[in-house]
Amino acid sequence: WEEEPLARFVDAVRAVDPAATGVPITQLESIRDMRQAFIDSSIWALITVTIIAAISFRALLPALLAPATVVAGVAMTIGLLPVFGSHLNLANFFAIPMLIGLGIDSAIHIIHRFREDPTNPGPTIRAVGFTALTTAIGFGTLVLADHRGMQSLGLAMGVGSLACMYVACVLLPVFLKSGQKSL
Repeated sequence: WEEEPLARFVDAVRAVDPAATGVPITQLESIRDMRQAFIDSSIWALITVTIIAAISFRALLPALLAPATVVAGVAMTIGLLPVFGSHLNLANFFAIPMLIGLGIDSAIHIIHRFREDPTNPGPTIRAVGFTALTTAIGFGTLVLADHRGMQSLGLAMGVGSLACMYVACVLLPVFLKSGQKSL
């Protein structure tokens, strides 16, 4: 779980024998490869959902607003995890691509509803909120697991679902109402 001490150990081993191999070395390289794959997949997911939003909305502002909503929700998640004694790690970083999918879905529904009827977005906002809440509860129950990795994933998904819900159901409608003529 702790990359820094492992990296120091591998550096010390490699100082003695640059060609050394073994479990600590392969584990450290695997951690670094997984992190890079996670970053790459998250970037591709954001690009893809932005393209889908652009096709769906046929307008630039809502096509950019939907993924911006997701980015804000994910950023809140990353910022809130330490409050709960956690951080992104090898067990829970899988939550981020899932949150991208869940968050974009929420934003797209709310933006479409707002574009159709800006005077009555309430039913869609409630439906999106309820869906996000059930997702947070479903994944959040993993915090009760005995396995620390599952607990960490449950926390990240629970906090992330609620953060994405807040951004989509509270902040996004305020933003949409303030600039409704440009949608």
